[in-house]
Amino acid sequence: MEEKAKNITFRGPLFIVGLSRSGTKLIRDLMNQNEQINIPNIETHFIPGILTRDLSLSEAYDQIKRSSFVKIYESRNINYPKFEYLQDVKNVNSITQLIEELLKYYSKNGNWEWDEAWIWGDKTPLYLRHLNLLQKVFPKSKVIHIIRDPRDRALSVKKTWGKSMYRTTEKWRTEIESSQKFRKKENFIIEVRYEDLIKNPEQTLSEICRFLGVSFQKNMLQLEKPSERHGENSKLLEINKSNTAKYLKAPKKVIEKIEKIAGPLMEQYGYERKYTNKFKPYPSLLNELMKYPDFINYIYNNFKKGYNKP
Repeated sequence: MEEKAKNITFRGPLFIVGLSRSGTKLIRDLMNQNEQINIPNIETHFIPGILTRDLSLSEAYDQIKRSSFVKIYESRNINYPKFEYLQDVKNVNSITQLIEELLKYYSKNGNWEWDEAWIWGDKTPLYLRHLNLLQKVFPKSKVIHIIRDPRDRALSVKKTWGKSMYRTTEKWRTEIESSQKFRKKENFIIEVRYEDLIKNPEQTLSEICRFLGVSFQKNMLQLEKPSERHGENSKLLEINKSNTAKYLKAPKKVIEKIEKIAGPLMEQYGYERKYTNKFKPYPSLLNELMKYPDFINYIYNNFKKGYNKP
């Protein structure tokens, strides 16, 4: 194993974002195999809400204490002191410092002896919508944005949660388009295709490591434990290089409609269309109406398949 460098200039925060079912868990777990990176394995979700409200430090502390992030950690059989231990941390005089200390604490299994050679951060996919806020509040932050072929992603979302594949595709189109204004900020964000990660993991991870200013380590190519808790990858400790182009087995009409919704943006990211060159966004009214059955299916499948369990 390569020697851990002590002179890295970037120390966090590192945010891993992307649409659901795009490989955010996989890339977090691979990055955590690097001795210089430690990202908690629970998503925070609370950061935008805390930072956009006019809260005092004590109010923010109380909000975080009640968050699912803290509750899940404290429900596990890990020898963490309770969250109240954070009250004893010295020199915390802002909400951003509180968030920093919290993420460092939980990423290192409750160890306050934080090595300055480690990079701290968070993996919450939905923060893709809050890149402006993250850059403003954490000006030294870096972001890994992982993107997956919308056809395979739509099939995965349908299989996992029963959601509409077409509404899922419209979300892929609009949210990635919105994030593109950050593409020129090369020191802030790196875009990674899921397909590149699984087909050429060493090359892709090496590029990410250069972006972060750390050394690539060979053990990053092997998982310590499966990233997925459900489905065909739930027992794999290696990268499943065949987990792509699943859409080729799907009905032509379904994939053709997905390509109509996302086609032009797909091509920007190197995803070749197979069935149509037409472009037709998903109707806005239908998009709104499908929110409700999608939400019901999401809740139902979470409980039925046990996705809600920590």
